[in-house]
Amino acid sequence: GMLWRSFCLTLLVLQNAGQTLLIRSTRTSSGPRYCPATVVLLSECLKLTFSLFGMLCSHGPSGTVHLLTQRDVSKSLRLLIPAVVYTVQNQLVFMGLQNLDAATFQILSQLKIVFTAVFSVVFLRRHLHLAQWCSLGLLTIGAALLNLPECPEFGIEPGDGSMAQRLTGLSCVVVLCVLSGFAGIYTEKHLKCDTIDFFHFNVELAFFGAVCAAFGVWGIDGEQVGRLGFFHGYDGATYAVVGSFAAGGMIVSAVVKASSTVTKVYASTVSIVLTIVGSSVVYHGAPTHIFWCAASIVIISVILYNSQANPSRPNVAMVSTGVQTEPHRHLD
Repeated sequence: GMLWRSFCLTLLVLQNAGQTLLIRSTRTSSGPRYCPATVVLLSECLKLTFSLFGMLCSHGPSGTVHLLTQRDVSKSLRLLIPAVVYTVQNQLVFMGLQNLDAATFQILSQLKIVFTAVFSVVFLRRHLHLAQWCSLGLLTIGAALLNLPECPEFGIEPGDGSMAQRLTGLSCVVVLCVLSGFAGIYTEKHLKCDTIDFFHFNVELAFFGAVCAAFGVWGIDGEQVGRLGFFHGYDGATYAVVGSFAAGGMIVSAVVKASSTVTKVYASTVSIVLTIVGSSVVYHGAPTHIFWCAASIVIISVILYNSQANPSRPNVAMVSTGVQTEPHRHLD
């Protein structure tokens, strides 16, 4: 009903804006720093637990065991690629938000629409309307405006390291958006005919994600974890980040099932505005006119792109309005 859709939409907006601000805050605060790879691993384990509990509630213990043991292994292994991609994406989120302010990161992350659209044309032979190509151009212009020297960042003091930080953060966002586009197209091309239900899908994806994240902890932060401990630098905000990552995909999926594309676009645009306002409050800085202009161009381009989307076909570019692309809708 309307109440449930409104609830899911509110959760999605708060999750999108809150997660970005929260990660930025935890990665730039003073005090001991946690290892991002451990957060990714914990979030995947938490998602796996939630999804397995959902399967048990839906199918019962015997039904759950039957579904998991009778599953075609070759189909399950197809999820390994998006699991690896999502793990790398989540690592890039932390690196990007350590070097860019939350508002700039949130706006630039909309570039995933550009790469998803290009991949859909190249690999799926999909036709885009002229208005959609124009919107992609607008989105690119908006992203370029954000990188002008006259468009300062919230919470980053100008200095010798500012440009290097900005370039590092920008590189992370671009790679993240490319991976997001690839994951969305891969999911639509290879997994859309899979008929497993929501919780079963999440169990398999979270399992592979946890395995990939475990290798990430060992390969990226193994030395630090071995020396300082797995939970070094953790506090309440860190656990909130873990919960946000774990719940994010499920919130997106709930909105996908309960709402229309227009609703998800609304969530995306409101999240951008909330992130800008939140950054202004937290870091006591007012957005410049160029910043607002760039944000407005990006918001208009997102709305324009989706106004031409075919409602009968899943729009991969807008399945996620936050950090991570979720593929569940292609399985329906």
